[in-house]
Amino acid sequence: MYKIKFNQILIYLFFSIFFVSNLYAKPIKFEGLKKLSINDLQAMTEYQLSDEDFTGKRVNEVIKSFLNSNLFYDIELIENSEQYILILTENYLIKNIYINNNIRIDDESLFNVLSSQSETFIDKNIILKDIQTLKNSYLSIGFKDASVSSKLEILNDSHVNLIFEINENKAFKIKNVNFLGNIYFSDRYLRGIINSKPLKSFNIFSTGSNFNKSLIQFDLVKLNNLYTDSGFNNVRVNYSLSKNNENYLLEFIIDENERSKVNNISIEDSLNDNEFSEFLNDTLKKLQDEITDNDNFYDKNKLDKYLRKLNKKLLIKNFNENIYDYSISKINENSIEVSYFLKQTEKYIINRINIYGNSITKDKTIRSRLSFQPGDQIFSKNFINDNKKVLNKEKFINSSNIELIYVNDNQVDVDIEISENKKTGNFFLAGGYDQDQGVGLSLGLSDDNILGSGNKID
Repeated sequence: MYKIKFNQILIYLFFSIFFVSNLYAKPIKFEGLKKLSINDLQAMTEYQLSDEDFTGKRVNEVIKSFLNSNLFYDIELIENSEQYILILTENYLIKNIYINNNIRIDDESLFNVLSSQSETFIDKNIILKDIQTLKNSYLSIGFKDASVSSKLEILNDSHVNLIFEINENKAFKIKNVNFLGNIYFSDRYLRGIINSKPLKSFNIFSTGSNFNKSLIQFDLVKLNNLYTDSGFNNVRVNYSLSKNNENYLLEFIIDENERSKVNNISIEDSLNDNEFSEFLNDTLKKLQDEITDNDNFYDKNKLDKYLRKLNKKLLIKNFNENIYDYSISKINENSIEVSYFLKQTEKYIINRINIYGNSITKDKTIRSRLSFQPGDQIFSKNFINDNKKVLNKEKFINSSNIELIYVNDNQVDVDIEISENKKTGNFFLAGGYDQDQGVGLSLGLSDDNILGSGNKID
């Protein structure tokens, strides 16, 4: 039996580690350089590239430093028993960007969504992002099977053309829209609320499809808000799509549940003005009568209407330091109490109104729907929600957002961002035969936003 001394073990371990580390340590060879030199590469990394003891970890760190320089489009690593080989594809600047085979969406619209730009280095991640963005653009108009690829056309040692190839494939269409479970609101009324519409025979304003999942999601919000504003606090709205070839049946599934009733309404009167007190009593009676005529069901539109009347009266009476608002108190599961109360006002003067996102609808069309204009003095932020609600009711607007941008202590700019519904019109063509009059042809045109004016033609 042999006894191995401790220092012998240490010597053995040292030579073992040295042998193993040197077994995998080897030099790097670089291939593919055209414009850059080894000195250029050396300036990008802290490692001495002429060393012959590179490990896999150090090679990966060198590759990472090269990629961070944006000077390389691609780097391929090959390893054999003798060396690491880095095949470097030097980066190019983009000379021109081309989009081919797009029919349904014009070049300008697609170029506007691209992140890749001329005279910038090729970036694979940005190109992949652009491919997905182009796919999403087609998905938004119903082309679910559109495919997008990219390729580079090398012009010289420094520049390439970036080319996106599009295969649009067939557009998916919503042929019918149905509602299930709705009792309080009729199918016809709900169809007037949503923006998803069945595609008619011919549609000269459409890009070929009316299938838009984001629009369907927004319709869910619209329907849910409609029911909630009418007192259906536990309403649930979902949808289903049934596919038949490239056509879809869209069904909105509504579970209305119970509707809240108004048990009591009160209006605060603390301004010590006899005439105003009489107005409040008269207003309260009219509001109570309207609620009673509606079987005491909660209706946000009615409450908002009388809120506007109260605040308008405050302005007429020059009570500019106060404004009315109301709160809802839950008495039990389906019974509520409404309380109108006074609060201190915040004063704003509208400096400028900025409108964004409208490519079809004219600015003056949107401004005509607003309850304010530059120079107006506003006493509350409540006008934001009121005007958003007015805008969102328009058939040519999917959604809107209004923000106040403070200019100074008492002036604000109003920024309005619009998401348009660009499919507002239809062209109908139908033929028929009558025994008395023979063959007949019918033409029809309807549009909810003719020439961006907000006017309807039918």
